[in-house]
Amino acid sequence: MIHNDRISLALLLTRIRLRGLISERTHHDVEWSHFLRGKEALLSPSAAEPLPGLNPLQSEAVKVLAKKFPAFSKMPSQLGSAEVKEWMASAAPEASIPAESLWTEQQPLSPFGKSLHGLLVIQALRPDRVVSMSHRLVNAVLGEEFMTEAEREVDLADVVENQVQSRTPILLCSVPGFDASGRVDDLAAQLNQQITAIAIGSAEGFTQADKAINSSVRTGRWVLLKNVHLAPAWLVQLEKKLHSLSPHAAFRLFLTMEISPKLPVNLLRAGRIFVFEPPPGIRANLLRTFSTVPASRMMRAPGERARLYFLLAWFHAIVQERLRYAPLGWSKKYEFTESDLKVACDTLDTWVDMTALVSRKI
Repeated sequence: MIHNDRISLALLLTRIRLRGLISERTHHDVEWSHFLRGKEALLSPSAAEPLPGLNPLQSEAVKVLAKKFPAFSKMPSQLGSAEVKEWMASAAPEASIPAESLWTEQQPLSPFGKSLHGLLVIQALRPDRVVSMSHRLVNAVLGEEFMTEAEREVDLADVVENQVQSRTPILLCSVPGFDASGRVDDLAAQLNQQITAIAIGSAEGFTQADKAINSSVRTGRWVLLKNVHLAPAWLVQLEKKLHSLSPHAAFRLFLTMEISPKLPVNLLRAGRIFVFEPPPGIRANLLRTFSTVPASRMMRAPGERARLYFLLAWFHAIVQERLRYAPLGWSKKYEFTESDLKVACDTLDTWVDMTALVSRKI
């Protein structure tokens, strides 16, 4: 699942979790419905004078909230206070919502209920911070480790060896510009497994793929088919062919592809799907880089090697993150992918080793 969809799934799981909690006296279904569909009432804002200090959309959202929920009935009259004005102008309003000024509690709300009310307020007054407030709600209900768990690197070796059978294709889906085939090559080298890699996209590639699969199902070799999204019609034939095979127990079929609506649904259902994309944010990018490069490799003598690895990882993270803001600051897109990072690490090791032989200072 790509990063942009994770918070949506997490919110749906949060709603299910709240329904199952015995401590919650109410399921907050009305609040959830307003959060998910409340914007529908704001498509055509009324021509009435907006509330002081608010734009027409904010003013209409507050009026709808006050009219629909008794707890927010006094909210419009409180927006002129200095406390609320200062809070609305803050950089991170979700961190300190003045609950006493924005809603009244006829019955004491649980921490989850307060977070949900805060989400409604943020949606009305600071919609630019809805995602951040959503993360706080998910953390309050499902725990702070829930969202970070999704960022953890997949142990592909354990999946391939212990969780996937030979009849199940392994689908490595990625966003445009991200190549996941390098992970399969590295895994094959790590496990000392023979692999045949074929680029799909031409009639010659289809013939080579059929021959490789037919021979590998008997010998137990791995087959890696790259960029199969370029041939969705051929994938339908491949899916039918896989049903008729009786492969060797060690046989594995890897398919790398970009996320596309043209991919056959039956193949997606039959396979084990993994989604890869550049991690969002410099910190997450650095953590992924350091999780894929062994510490023993980075910490080898001389001591400058570790510093150079950090600078390289930092440069990689900066380039990856800036791609999200193109064309600002860039004349064109430049993809510094994981494959490029791997080559850069190899080049760095070669240069450091050669320099260390003739000089103590690097």
